[in-house]
Amino acid sequence: MKVLIVEDEATTRLLLLKFMKLSKFDTVDAVNGEDALQCLVASSFDAVVTDWMMPKMNGMELIEKIRKTIKPAPFILMLTAISTEEARRKSIEAGVDAFLMKPFDTTEVIET
Repeated sequence: MKVLIVEDEATTRLLLLKFMKLSKFDTVDAVNGEDALQCLVASSFDAVVTDWMMPKMNGMELIEKIRKTIKPAPFILMLTAISTEEARRKSIEAGVDAFLMKPFDTTEVIET
């Protein structure tokens, strides 16, 4: 399974990369939504794990662009520190397949 990790915070991004690779996922990372969209246009992915708050293009904008332009669209997991029900609702409306909050359990991310 090929997974794109989109996270601007270096420590979180490296942690996700490490655990995904240990779980035998083929992983690529991007530091913001713009970089992620370029990766998605250049190559196909089975899943995208994205943060919400990022520079240049945030996770919500990325999700909307994925749903409009990438066919077939990958599974999208929103992994964010924004922990309100309103955030969950907005993410689902934007097109996420799953929503998890930070701090996260790496096992839960891998299983999702």
